[in-house]
Amino acid sequence: MIALSDIHAERQRQDANPDAHTRVAEQSSIRADFHTHTCFSHDGHQTPRELVERARDVQLDRVAVTDHHTLDGALRARDLDPERIVIGEEITTRCRTDIIGLFLTMRIAPRLSLEQVVDEIRAQGGVVYLPHPFAYITGARRRVDRALSLVDIVEVWNSRAFYSPWNRRAVHEVRERGIPEAGGSDAHFSAELGRAWTVLPTFSDAPTLKRAARYARAQNDGHTYALPFVGSITCMALSLIKRPIRTDR
Repeated sequence: MIALSDIHAERQRQDANPDAHTRVAEQSSIRADFHTHTCFSHDGHQTPRELVERARDVQLDRVAVTDHHTLDGALRARDLDPERIVIGEEITTRCRTDIIGLFLTMRIAPRLSLEQVVDEIRAQGGVVYLPHPFAYITGARRRVDRALSLVDIVEVWNSRAFYSPWNRRAVHEVRERGIPEAGGSDAHFSAELGRAWTVLPTFSDAPTLKRAARYARAQNDGHTYALPFVGSITCMALSLIKRPIRTDR
């Protein structure tokens, strides 16, 4: 298990080279969405091809496909646009906190402890991303306090977090602690892409993303949306009757 002291030491090492930070900050900025889903998620609808086409339409330069407990949708999307797609997975931990791993090479099983999931992501050389920290779950304060010291990036704006204090609380907590922030659409339907995103310097892999994230700013279209969340519940219900995955497009 990775100790908190190791994580803090890594953050200090990243701060220790101001010249490197200046070089990163001077790079041209891009728009990225680190939290999206395809029909390979039990509550998703868009195919990998629909996701890629919509990402191009809304001028997202990088998109992480983060289906629940599978890499299959992300791998198919990357085959269609390898320069745009980042392989990820959203993993539900034993304590019900969701964690996203970015730049993964292998699926991570659900219902492990929070610390085990973080260890698995780091063992693959990935980036640990905390989505919608205050949304949906009870006991959020306790869970977030446990998670914030372990992660690399925190999602401060989620376009599906329809109760506005959820996102406001995340912005306050993360900026107060100086943790890198991001905005994510959490898109399960293609129309949701482009509702929230992150502006940051260019990156090509996990180490360069960690550096670029220190200059990231979450942006959004000014709204949150409840209707797509209801649509995902419908997709989830259909999955219980073994709805075939849409892989035709």
